[in-house]
Amino acid sequence: MTLSIQSVTTFTPLVQQPNGQELRDALRSHLNEGASQQTVTVPDVSDLDQAIGGLNEALKVLQTHLRFRLHEDTHRYYVEIVDTLEDEVIREVPPKRFLDMMADMYRFMGMMVDEKR
Repeated sequence: MTLSIQSVTTFTPLVQQPNGQELRDALRSHLNEGASQQTVTVPDVSDLDQAIGGLNEALKVLQTHLRFRLHEDTHRYYVEIVDTLEDEVIREVPPKRFLDMMADMYRFMGMMVDEKR
């Protein structure tokens, strides 16, 4: 079987691509704008307890409450939404399976990076 090309067309982009200097200037200006607008604040533990208490109070109507857990391997917190009546986890945010997968990937990458030959 033989294939033949009937016609060849060239692709002309609708939007002109910026050159490297334009990209660097745009990125630099964006970062400078973001740096002046962003401030990081560490909330107080009592403020967090009060916010969690307020959320749990609001969720009483739905007969659910929140449980904050620390994932030991990744040292990240995740939230369990728990049915109050049956004490059953309805949903996890982010899912614990995802955090387990992240921990496995960290271990695997550590094996590759830390391995001596």
